[in-house]
Amino acid sequence: GHLSNDQTAELVAGIAGLSLSAPEPARYKVDQRVESRVDLSAFGQGEQVQNQAFVWFISISYSDSSGGTVLHAVLDSAQIDMGMMPVPQASVDSLKGTVFHGWMDPTGRVQSLSVSRPSTLASQVEGALKGFHPRLKAGASTGQSWLDTLDIDTKTVQASTKTRTISTYTMGGAETMNGV
Repeated sequence: GHLSNDQTAELVAGIAGLSLSAPEPARYKVDQRVESRVDLSAFGQGEQVQNQAFVWFISISYSDSSGGTVLHAVLDSAQIDMGMMPVPQASVDSLKGTVFHGWMDPTGRVQSLSVSRPSTLASQVEGALKGFHPRLKAGASTGQSWLDTLDIDTKTVQASTKTRTISTYTMGGAETMNGV
């Protein structure tokens, strides 16, 4: 009989003593706090402050790709406090199992990210994932600092937001991890 391509690959890997299974995903707890300030002085009111808190439990696996890294993230669970705007528990529970799949360039910037179940809450997780990995500067040496600007435009049926994050990074040193 003939072997399929998958069976042939498994046979060759078995003979060579290699494993074709992907590495175990890394599990993260992302604690995100958002403070929004709105100046309502034009309407005869003062500044309005809104605080929101999000905790995302995410499993992320990484695999090498041509010139970068493929990332595959699954939202395991979430805790959400939107302050004055309560979020129904059913909406929070519906996030469980949402899959985010994308590609990250060698600097750590997520260039593309798709979501299995788009929603306003899923877009919040998407924004957190885009800013999750530190950005590297090619040729940076120990002690060197640089700025990185991350602009995230989020459009859903319920809202359209633009967020700009400016981060300062300092190269602490370099070490080899998993051959990289």
